[in-house]
Amino acid sequence: SCEESMKQDELFEHMRVDCMMHRIRCPNACSQQVRRIKLQDHLNNKCPKRIIQCKWKCDTPIFADAKIYHETKICSKREVTCKNGDIGCGESILFFMMKDHIQNYCGRRIVKCSLNCGKSLMKIDELNHQSNFCPKRPYQCYLGCGKTIPVCNRKMHEENYCMRRIRSCTLGCGRIVRADMMAKHVTRNCRRRIVGCPH
Repeated sequence: SCEESMKQDELFEHMRVDCMMHRIRCPNACSQQVRRIKLQDHLNNKCPKRIIQCKWKCDTPIFADAKIYHETKICSKREVTCKNGDIGCGESILFFMMKDHIQNYCGRRIVKCSLNCGKSLMKIDELNHQSNFCPKRPYQCYLGCGKTIPVCNRKMHEENYCMRRIRSCTLGCGRIVRADMMAKHVTRNCRRRIVGCPH
């Protein structure tokens, strides 16, 4: 209790202005009545309508009683877990960067195979697809010509275009010759080549 003494006609003014024990309405309109002696502590630490800073440092002044809602639901700098589609990659991302993350960085975003096979798949599966399953994955010709071709073209390459493929002599002598040696064979070695009479 206030231990000050005064004249009766000064009591009202004392209570309105000076009495440290008198309860007054919070100037922030939080609906609480606080003893004047505790007003500064209330305004600085307890008032639900005091202005505080967001823990994500978004620079938006917020009321203390809206802190949890702001920080978990509306702050653009809050951390959220990626939920791309139903699964998401589980990475923690700042909310305002989520759209960019989903479009450009999320491992679970849907991409077209970069080898142009036409398949759509999750980005995290692309390397495995391109290494093991993609019909357009690179394949080193096993005949040893040194060319790298898509797997889907392997058979056509090895049967029709590889210069190291084995072919029957084009003149029909019955010899088996590598394609890159065929020109030499039919002009120099083939017993069915056309030759002029030496006489």
